[in-house]
Amino acid sequence: MAATVMIINSAWFSVLRSIMELLYFASALVLAGAAIYGLRQLSITKGIGKQNARRESIKLAAERCQYFGTTIVESRKRATDAYKVNMYTFLEGQKFKIKQGQIVEHNFDEKRIALVRKAAESPGGESTIVEYVKHLNNLEAFAIPFVAGVADDEIGFQETASAFCHVLGNVMFFIFLLRQQNRRFKSCIDLYESWSVRIEAERARPLVRVMSETIKTAEKMRIPPLESQ
Repeated sequence: MAATVMIINSAWFSVLRSIMELLYFASALVLAGAAIYGLRQLSITKGIGKQNARRESIKLAAERCQYFGTTIVESRKRATDAYKVNMYTFLEGQKFKIKQGQIVEHNFDEKRIALVRKAAESPGGESTIVEYVKHLNNLEAFAIPFVAGVADDEIGFQETASAFCHVLGNVMFFIFLLRQQNRRFKSCIDLYESWSVRIEAERARPLVRVMSETIKTAEKMRIPPLESQ
């Protein structure tokens, strides 16, 4: 842990941090605008009744899904193209869990941090990192209305949950690095935690149903003792 903190605070990361902070703060107005827009929608919907509130919530969710299919897909392509062209490897084989909003049980160790340090110092490294931070800002803007409860969660989950969790999971290491500088991306993490658990539950549901039916069948197939026949 001490070695990791030492590396994060080294000179190369100071440059990297400056790039990330510049983009993070530059995007603050955009993210704040997304939050204000969502909260304004909430205020409006409260005043026009439940039916209209539901309609507005679904509309906003649809807009967010469209945003995912255009803006986020495009920003992901730009980032991953730069990553592949430069033949970087620091995002490969990521392992982690999200528990109560925290990134835990991860393999974001000194070796992986050394890889991103090497990438940051190489030609094309800075522009690649810039693309990934922009991509993260877009993901945060997408997540805010759902986490705030303004956009309809069921629509968002149905249309984008698998894609969102996959895309965010691919860049979790960057969020880990940014969190060392108190850049939280809280809405991204909260939405990922909520939706990923539900995805696992959806996958397990058929198995649970089959097991339940098997248990019931097994109970019916019991051979009663002789004296009870």
